[in-house]
Amino acid sequence: MDEDGDGIDGELCRSVFVKADGGSDLNEGLTPDEPVQTIGKAIEIALLYNPPRDVLVAAGDYVETVNLASGVSIYGGYDGTFGQRNIQTNVSRIVATENRAVIGNALSEKVELDGFTIVAKDFMTGGESTYGVWIKDTAEGLFKLDYCTIEGGRGGDGEDGTNGAKGPDGGNGGSGNSNGFGSPGAAGTSSCNAVGGAGGSGSSCPAQPGDDGEAGGDPTPVGNGGAPGTSNCAGNECGDESSNGTAGSSGAHGLNGAGGTTSNAPEGSFGMDGFWVAPTGSPAEKGDNGGGGGGGGAGGYDVDSGLFCLFDSGEGIGGGGGGGG
Repeated sequence: MDEDGDGIDGELCRSVFVKADGGSDLNEGLTPDEPVQTIGKAIEIALLYNPPRDVLVAAGDYVETVNLASGVSIYGGYDGTFGQRNIQTNVSRIVATENRAVIGNALSEKVELDGFTIVAKDFMTGGESTYGVWIKDTAEGLFKLDYCTIEGGRGGDGEDGTNGAKGPDGGNGGSGNSNGFGSPGAAGTSSCNAVGGAGGSGSSCPAQPGDDGEAGGDPTPVGNGGAPGTSNCAGNECGDESSNGTAGSSGAHGLNGAGGTTSNAPEGSFGMDGFWVAPTGSPAEKGDNGGGGGGGGAGGYDVDSGLFCLFDSGEGIGGGGGGGG
């Protein structure tokens, strides 16, 4: 209502005028005929006066983040001539360009924000929070929000955690000895005790199988040790031969660990800086160790000491099996 008869709802001589369509920030903004274009520019002009002037805003979209200033009240809902004010038919919208649409920090004098639709910004990624109206360090009673509609934005999804690194490779097993000693190859080692199996020994009769691998306590299938070659321990025949040992089997790859889960406390918390801090999800679980390969079986041991043998070769020792990785 124009209670003082100056042609506007408000005080003509104590206002700054804003009009998105047709205004210019090069104008003085002090009359309805020369409005500025942005609310931010109007606040700058209003602060040039003591006391600060009110800011009157015509219908339209104001694509900007508005930083409130102490003592400067802002009223939307005016028509293009500022002769009538109706917030239902003359919709003045503040559309955020960053994660806060309206900011009021440490206000020390009364401020009213009246007659606006305030649209917060949407985010898809980056873990970004979004705010329609954000007020901090302002005493109770100094800020009044009236006849406003606030449309909340979409907060951005948090970033995925990085994938865990591949565990280090286990070491190769050692070679078995085939030079008349029959000693087995050593098992390959690893940093997590998921070791290979030692090779079988060929220096006893019968020759020995390879050992099974290990998985460092994880339930990963391991490689089984290879069977030894057939040994001839009785020595009843001359010039016969024992068979080769067999290779140990491979251990299985470890399974991936379970992924992290979303926090069960979605309300989060506010930090000392006034920004909301989203909760973090749980970390992913460690994957299982791979299984060690089985050691190779030793070659068969052969004894040639029969009654009719011309000589005992003394070389019946089987070659030792190689160690598993």
